[in-house]
Amino acid sequence: MPTTIDRANTPNDLLHRLVRGGLPELLAAVEAEGRSLPRFVVREMERFLRCGDPEEGFAWLWCRDCDHHRIVPFSCKSRGFCPSCGGRRMAERAARWVDELFPRVAVRQWVLTIPWPRRWLLARKPKLVRGMHRIAMKEVFAFYRRKLIRSAGKRSQTGAVTVVQRFSSDLRLNLHFHALVLDGVYARDAKTGKLRFHRAPAITTVEVEDIVERIARKAERWLARQGFGVDDPEAVDDTYPDDALAELQAASIEGRAAVGPRAGRRDRRQQVLGGKPYALPPRCGAFNGYNLHAGVVVGARARPALERLARYVCRPPLAKPRIEESPDGGVVLHLRRPWSDGTTAIELSRLELTQRLAAQVPPPRMHQLFYTGILGRRATWRREVTPRPPRPCGQDACSREAAKLRRSGSGRSRWFPWAALLSRVFGVHAWNCPRCGQRMELRAEVVLPPATRKILAGLAAASAVPP
Repeated sequence: MPTTIDRANTPNDLLHRLVRGGLPELLAAVEAEGRSLPRFVVREMERFLRCGDPEEGFAWLWCRDCDHHRIVPFSCKSRGFCPSCGGRRMAERAARWVDELFPRVAVRQWVLTIPWPRRWLLARKPKLVRGMHRIAMKEVFAFYRRKLIRSAGKRSQTGAVTVVQRFSSDLRLNLHFHALVLDGVYARDAKTGKLRFHRAPAITTVEVEDIVERIARKAERWLARQGFGVDDPEAVDDTYPDDALAELQAASIEGRAAVGPRAGRRDRRQQVLGGKPYALPPRCGAFNGYNLHAGVVVGARARPALERLARYVCRPPLAKPRIEESPDGGVVLHLRRPWSDGTTAIELSRLELTQRLAAQVPPPRMHQLFYTGILGRRATWRREVTPRPPRPCGQDACSREAAKLRRSGSGRSRWFPWAALLSRVFGVHAWNCPRCGQRMELRAEVVLPPATRKILAGLAAASAVPP
């Protein structure tokens, strides 16, 4: 009786080994300073260590034709840094946005970064994230209405989906906003009574610079009214003096170690020759530490490109191929692309990597997605502009199952099965038997030990070659 185990997130890979060894070191180092990590951070990292472990639960598939058994372990479903769960969430959001949310019009990406001290403040105060996002989107929407007021009139609307990213390429805490905005406005046609999309003319660098200046000035005035001025002593968060997460987040933003033998020291970089000075690209503006970039736009018919862009803005903080074990037991974190000074990778110890990962865990009930404008959940015109889900192909059972679940009235109507995502992203039909190609059946869902260990031991014994 052949049996295979599909390990989407192997419990014994390099990242799991580093976190498994670095978490006790981090807890001991923090406790030595008389502090402690918040419970939600420790719980997130412990859940990651159990992600993909068959003993923690699995789905048991069985092929009736060839008696092949397939074990698919459950995931941890965490929101922090898990590559497997983050990749699944990335693919699901991108597929749903392209199929059911974004109309067939041009979409432009607006990326807003904020000054370094404000990044730490927003990471510590999740309620300020919503206010900062509201100010930025209000200015971007007003820009589109002013630009198209002659053709669309005053009663025009646009929409956006914003993803709050908390990381940079070197895993530093870098809270910034990626907004996918409809590159134009909708307005009601006076003759037909239907909504019509008005595409915005080409955006210039001067216009982006004007928008970022407006955002910076209004954001700083709003933060000052909240009691977080630039020179305000109340801006220092000392609500929880024993909370070590604040020090870990500040060190992660600055690119240094918070605790351990290298506490206070900067990252060790691997550089190559050929560094060059950094210059702002076109359609990018900066003002007092605020930076706004609007150089990426996707056409109305480029739906595959829009889905790739949506995956990019929803990507998890870390991909496993980017980490490499160093001879001294640490890790080399390769950057996505070389920096302007020639840096291609940074060297971190096991403890330093665990600190960076702990700083990436978002607080509970902190929203990382915002739907605004005409794409808002309660927008009046949303039903008129969003597309209907495409009909599934008759040969793809995974697509038919996903469409059936989305059309149902249950609470999981927008849930995408793993098999449907694998078929869409990688072209892999997960329900097909790896031996004969026939569709497998779900025999059971085993969720708790010791039942998991008993079934795994029984399948292993049945699969062993007799002496």
